[in-house]
Amino acid sequence: MMKSIQIAHIEWKDWRQELQIFLTAYRTTPQMTTRATPFYLMFGKEMRSKLPDLRREALITNEKVHDCDWSRKLSQKEYVDAKRIAGASEVEIGDKFLLSNSKTDKLSPNYDPNPCKVMDRKGGEVPK
Repeated sequence: MMKSIQIAHIEWKDWRQELQIFLTAYRTTPQMTTRATPFYLMFGKEMRSKLPDLRREALITNEKVHDCDWSRKLSQKEYVDAKRIAGASEVEIGDKFLLSNSKTDKLSPNYDPNPCKVMDRKGGEVPK
C-alpha cells in the first residue's frame, strides 16, 4: 500500500485516488489460501466494480473457505517448521531474558539492560 502512495507521489498524481484504485484491486483479488476475495470474506458477497467479473463454478461456502484456509495454513506451517528445523522451546521457569526496547533515537539500545525472569509458561508463549 505504501509503495502505491510513493509511486503516486513520484508521478505527481493524487495519492488519495491512487490509494482507492489500489484498495479496490486488493479487495477484488482472490487470495491464495482462501480462494476468496477479502471483500467476500468480510461481507459475504462480491464487490461490484468496473473490473470484469470472473464467475466461479460454484458459490463458496464459509465452511469450504475455512477448511481450505486451515489446510493451507497447516501445510505452510509444516513446510516452514521443516525448513527451519523448528523444535520445542527450551525456556523454563526461572530463566532470565532481556526485553526488547522501543527505539526513541538512533543511540537507544535494542534491549532493556535489566534482565527479567520467566515467572510462568502458557503453552509455547512466555507471558511478559
